[in-house]
Amino acid sequence: MTNSRFYLNNVIPSYYYSQANILYTRHHKNLFISIKFPITTFVNPLTLYKINSYPVPINTSSNHATQLLDLPQYLVITSDNRQYAELSDEFVKTCSGIDTLYCTQTFPLLSSVSPSCSFALLFNDKESVHSNCNFRFLTNIIQPAVKEITDTSLLIYKTKTLAFDCPSGDTTFTDPADITLPNLHFYNHTFNSVIAQDNNLHTKPKRIAKAAKADSKIFTSLSEPLLDGEIDIDDSWPNTNEMISLISLVLSILLTIACIVLFNKVRALTTALILLQKAPSSAAFVTPQTPPTFHYMQPISTTQNYESLLSPQLNQWPSIVLAAITIISFVGVLHYVYKQVCTRHHTKIILEISNGLICLTIPVVNLPLCPSDWDIATPNSITNMRISGTFYTKLHVEMSGLSIVNVHTKQQIKNKINTASNAKYIRMCILYTMKAKSYYSHISANKPKRTIPSLHIT
Repeated sequence: MTNSRFYLNNVIPSYYYSQANILYTRHHKNLFISIKFPITTFVNPLTLYKINSYPVPINTSSNHATQLLDLPQYLVITSDNRQYAELSDEFVKTCSGIDTLYCTQTFPLLSSVSPSCSFALLFNDKESVHSNCNFRFLTNIIQPAVKEITDTSLLIYKTKTLAFDCPSGDTTFTDPADITLPNLHFYNHTFNSVIAQDNNLHTKPKRIAKAAKADSKIFTSLSEPLLDGEIDIDDSWPNTNEMISLISLVLSILLTIACIVLFNKVRALTTALILLQKAPSSAAFVTPQTPPTFHYMQPISTTQNYESLLSPQLNQWPSIVLAAITIISFVGVLHYVYKQVCTRHHTKIILEISNGLICLTIPVVNLPLCPSDWDIATPNSITNMRISGTFYTKLHVEMSGLSIVNVHTKQQIKNKINTASNAKYIRMCILYTMKAKSYYSHISANKPKRTIPSLHIT
């Protein structure tokens, strides 16, 4: 073994009698014994250190302390201090031995050129400690306790009276050191019972020192700057409130359209039920002789506070433009639906004027119900057509003999007949028709897919 690069871990024979696994067998007069000798590439054994980290109070009156966290449980170093490794307690338990531990499992060794925090602490490398170690500020961590570091050293926390006998002990200072620290202003709030927090967060001492020098507040969690107003939430558009407002506006528009459509369907169904019933007599339409009564009621004035319909977050140009476009579109849709309803569910009486080449239709009156519910008599003559007005022109027509009577109520329509229709867009065409060519006109009542014929007058 002297000429190779491997060495025996243990040269004491008693170790192999007590710890080694020996296999033996006999073949006739020969006895074969098998022993596993642990070998290594290191001349000298590695040094093993157990690492313990304890909190250090910041002063004598506070329960806060600083502590070095995220350290390994064991540190092993070669005899020449060129290589090291960090081990866990589970790995060390797999090793055997008392004074010297023998491990059957291998572990990687790191170069001392890149020291870790534990290696830098052992060799007092201040720059590596400053850059690699994780010092943390812990709140309310100091409790009365006595911890044994070694057989001859103790660590005592917040113990007022202590009696011990140490004949060979000495101290570094005869009097305690005089240290003055600035006041630490930790942020306190009343939301501790509301905000859920899985574990206590740690604060870096550098940030605490920086805040103490600036005489500012010290925050221990991410929610505290938001509660104190140090961090503003980005007011981007659209946010949650604006999206809810826009969705509510669209839903209200859809529900309004649905109510209008359902109202029209109910009205059509009601009209059909009325037509199926027996028509009342004409005496039902006689005006009662009892005079009406009029009672003056003092109006009650109430003060109403009109609040803004939109949230303050919507007072932005994109929200205003979007709201204006939505309202204009809604009004346009309502107007279109109203025109469609007016043209679909009414009987229209129109005046047709034609010279054989050009035909003009002029609405005279719109009637409810179907054409079969009206007794319409065409006029005997249509004369005296004239146009009045300059900017807002109207066509005046005299029609004699035009009669419109309700079949069910026997009422005659007179007041609703429009004999002065808007003729701004047909003025020139009618004048050309009346002067250059002969013309004829007639009255007709139109409904989709149904027309009541009338008399043509030439």
